[in-house]
Amino acid sequence: MIRGMIVAVMLVGLSSSADAMSLIFKNYKAAKNEDEKALMKLYLDGVREGVSIFDAELAVEGRQPLFCMPNNLALTVEQAEDIMMREAEKNTDPDNVPVSLLLVEGLKDTFPCQH
Repeated sequence: MIRGMIVAVMLVGLSSSADAMSLIFKNYKAAKNEDEKALMKLYLDGVREGVSIFDAELAVEGRQPLFCMPNNLALTVEQAEDIMMREAEKNTDPDNVPVSLLLVEGLKDTFPCQH
């Protein structure tokens, strides 16, 4: 059931414009008021949840996960934002990079898997 939902979401994503589906970093950090900031955090929380589920599914399938969080850690949206912001600081021009990519790369750096 979950696999079918993931495939459906991926098909919708493939049929839509990538620009319309992605929130880039400059737009994330340009939130003007508390409502916009809350919306940006809600988006990031969805990305955090989706990436975490995808990573867990890779491990269940016996494939190499992208990152390896400790089992006793429940990653909060605030922690995800901190990780994403630190990753953006490493990038020479993060403004046009999708928030999702910055988060994934940051999670890989923060929680590397032992190969």
